[in-house]
Amino acid sequence: MYYSLNQKQIKLIKSLHLKKYRQEHQLFLLEGEKLVNEALRDKPEIIQWIIIKNDYSFSTKLSEVYTVSEKIFHSLTTLSSPEPIMSVCKFLAQQNSVIADLTNTFSFYLDNINDPGNLGTIIRVCDWFGIPQIFCSPNTVELYNPKTIQASKGSFLRVHLNYIELEQINFPHAINLYATDSFGTNIHSIKDKTGLIILGNESHGVSPKIKNKAHQNITIPKYLNSKAESLNVAMSASIIASEFFKV
Repeated sequence: MYYSLNQKQIKLIKSLHLKKYRQEHQLFLLEGEKLVNEALRDKPEIIQWIIIKNDYSFSTKLSEVYTVSEKIFHSLTTLSSPEPIMSVCKFLAQQNSVIADLTNTFSFYLDNINDPGNLGTIIRVCDWFGIPQIFCSPNTVELYNPKTIQASKGSFLRVHLNYIELEQINFPHAINLYATDSFGTNIHSIKDKTGLIILGNESHGVSPKIKNKAHQNITIPKYLNSKAESLNVAMSASIIASEFFKV
């Protein structure tokens, strides 16, 4: 059975384009059939409503499905070329305390990452390499930014993000704390590939305050005659994860 959205619901959905109202309502938009289906499979409890264009067929017993005209649908979406389905979802459950045992594995700490596409791609990289949680400084871009959600390709449903100051993470055992830096140690020569790897801001790198807490700076070596100034932070995460990954 399909339902019709009322004006109050339409106003609410449009408001979720802005971070202020996402935070206020603890809701966000999930757009596209693949993402909606992944949420129905992996986290059906977060879906509040599903909205489809009135010429599109979709049914599920797990959530209310609403139909709207093409004109209204385009007013609700954040995408320029949207698929005919989206959902309104509740924020994922957050942990009250963060305990990170990284004695036999590794994870990332994202220091003031600004680009939502980069954040989404890093989440996807972590999902690929089986990293179940990553950590973000409070000034890192919001998980529920539509561009972050799209870039993660559904991986945000499986990789938990903790927004937390570095010193507030509870490490039950001593770990390695690595900071990425252009003049650090070659990652291929690192023997103990466990611990927390700090990735810095796209323009300024790891902040001095955070870098001072690191035990060692590391770098991705480049070809001797390379003229490239830097690597995209999401590319860096992928290369480092591949190097630190243990099959």
